[in-house]
Amino acid sequence: MDRANFRRGGYLDHADRYIHAEAFVETAKKIWDSWEDGAVSSSVSADSWAVPGHARRVHHSGQHYSVDVTPRLPRSAQYRPVLFQAGDSPEGRDFAARQADVIFSAHPKFDDAAEFRADIVSRSLAAGRGANDVQIMPASEFILAATDEEAREKKEWVRGLQIGPQQAVAYLEQFWAGSCPPTIPMVRFRRSIRWWRRPPRPGGAASTGPKPGSSPSNGAPKLPRRGCRSGSS
Repeated sequence: MDRANFRRGGYLDHADRYIHAEAFVETAKKIWDSWEDGAVSSSVSADSWAVPGHARRVHHSGQHYSVDVTPRLPRSAQYRPVLFQAGDSPEGRDFAARQADVIFSAHPKFDDAAEFRADIVSRSLAAGRGANDVQIMPASEFILAATDEEAREKKEWVRGLQIGPQQAVAYLEQFWAGSCPPTIPMVRFRRSIRWWRRPPRPGGAASTGPKPGSSPSNGAPKLPRRGCRSGSS
């Protein structure tokens, strides 16, 4: 399907994204709330499986959404889906405080995490909600091993697989955007990392990755061909 059928084109400004998101959530909540408790008949002899008058028509007209409908299906037993929010900006935190059930936290240090928690509680109370209405789900990873030494070895192995030459160059090019600082010989840097070896698995055999001097047919990674290219060679 043509993706143009499902979006307006371009991207909203950062602040406008949460205005649009809040309009979506508010509209969805009106639809979820249109079926009252007990709207589905519990009697097998009833003339209709839905009790007449227990499903309200939803009239909503706003900047982003316009709805005029009587939903044909009742809401779920839990009323609505659990709402997660992943934004960490002030606008994102305010949106979570007003609408979300859970917010992700990318603050691995204890003091930062505690400050984040206090801020979310403060914003939730200001929005008229309870201190614990927004649960926090920290972004954590676990490395399991029999000993601390093995765990550290596994951690280094995982990091080596996550961050390689391709990721490093792509990350740097986000900042330089085609114009390298004159002190950085990017072409030479590219050549120096063109051949690399994957880190060996902890306790396993040596890496089977491409060796220095091998040909591209041996599986060397293709480096991104965009962004920063200038520099001495």
